[in-house]
Amino acid sequence: MKKVKLIQMGMYTMTKYEPVIYGRQHRDFVNGIVKQIVKSPAVNNPQDLIVNELIGKLQDVHREYPDLLQSGMLDFFDVFLHGARKHGTNNYMTAEGTKCSRNDNSASMLRHLAEFSANKQADRDSGLHPTLHLACRAMIGYIRDVNKLKHSRDY
Repeated sequence: MKKVKLIQMGMYTMTKYEPVIYGRQHRDFVNGIVKQIVKSPAVNNPQDLIVNELIGKLQDVHREYPDLLQSGMLDFFDVFLHGARKHGTNNYMTAEGTKCSRNDNSASMLRHLAEFSANKQADRDSGLHPTLHLACRAMIGYIRDVNKLKHSRDY
């Protein structure tokens, strides 16, 4: 896997991975992951660069630890799709995103943790497992902190 620097934006570097195929089993694995992530293999917008980076990271993990990745690891994308349909695409990346204050995010994480602790298998709104929502809320908190996004209700 060859990592190629495309553009430098402040403290972030956008990179692209040029895939190296190591055989039929590896190619089939990677192709299966790609089909779950994108509908079209064409790289024609900035979000596709993120997809390329994700594919590269998945290939790196699979090469080093072939048994580490499990199919359920990608299920959190379903929660992000649910959120995009409900609140709009990348709502969590705006300073005043709906239900994106630190307090709202913490309350959501605690609610989903309580649902998991009570052995609930599906979120009442999405029908998805509560731990997937918990994981996504943790990622949203991390992404907002890394990008220094502060909601007006943040403490």
